[in-house]
Amino acid sequence: MKTEQPMTLTRIAALAKTSPSTVSRVLSDDPRISEATRQRVLQILKENRYQPNLLARALKGGKTGQIGVLATNIGSGFFAEVLQGIDFATRAQAIHMVCSFAHGIADYIEMAADMLTNGRTDGLILIDPPLEMFDRKPPVGATPAVLCASRPLRRSSDWHQVDSVTVDNKDAMNQLVGHMAGRRRAYLIHLAGPRNTYDSQARRAAFKAALRGRKGWRATIEDGHLIDGDGRRSAKQMLKCGHPLPDAILCFNDSTAQGVAETFDAEGVAWRGRVAITGWDNSTAAHFMDLTSVQMPTHDLGRTSAELLLERLKPNGPIAAPRQVALPTTVHFRGSTLYRGSKP
Repeated sequence: MKTEQPMTLTRIAALAKTSPSTVSRVLSDDPRISEATRQRVLQILKENRYQPNLLARALKGGKTGQIGVLATNIGSGFFAEVLQGIDFATRAQAIHMVCSFAHGIADYIEMAADMLTNGRTDGLILIDPPLEMFDRKPPVGATPAVLCASRPLRRSSDWHQVDSVTVDNKDAMNQLVGHMAGRRRAYLIHLAGPRNTYDSQARRAAFKAALRGRKGWRATIEDGHLIDGDGRRSAKQMLKCGHPLPDAILCFNDSTAQGVAETFDAEGVAWRGRVAITGWDNSTAAHFMDLTSVQMPTHDLGRTSAELLLERLKPNGPIAAPRQVALPTTVHFRGSTLYRGSKP
């Protein structure tokens, strides 16, 4: 019976017609290796499903070939698409992605501190961390990290020295408010998200800024919206208070907008053409609801975050200045903001 030979560096080197030291340098992403040699060795590794002893390499101070990812929600479509973007960038460089999911603010902060210092990964991508994390300093000796869909609001925070990738919430909000102005909608409510997330605070600030200087306008901001149930709760409160409904309701996300619209429908409120409703995320539900919504570049958020991190991990010298990237958004105007027979 023939016994299959173990895939050692020596055997990989023989198959790739090079030396074990060269294979080792390819595994550690040494820039001195030519691209042709690198690709030849990587192809041999792929064909033979080589799995390096990552823990042993980490204990020796070498690279593990893994990056960590920490998120807060495993069921959201937003996080799934961000993870796909990260996977797209890391897979192209034969890097493994190790994902963890936190449950609550304290758990996220604790897990982030551990993952930044335990040496099990070469770097870490923190997706939508709670803003409370930025009240603490990054751990001493932390591995390179990238903030995805977030960055600290206070300029004094040490986390400003960490690379970040966000979206341009301000431009999208300006377009939404400008769209309402063109349809003479002067009483607006913004159903904002949780107070401890970057996107929620950024959209909240953008909403206030977009209304500044508009005489005769009224605006209200209500916090804490994330799921359809939050939208239903706020819609019921609007109907219960007995005051006139607003001209427009700008929601933190599509789920909140769906909750508002479904409640109005259930209560017999003929809101279309009377109350404009907008969402954020441009989800599948937005298409079915004919909902005006902002499309987030979720895949690009993940891909860009991974690319920034992988650049940090290259051995040809550190990148000195922190990089803060803001990706563009796209507003899709649909029937939910029609007013008196006008077109979007």
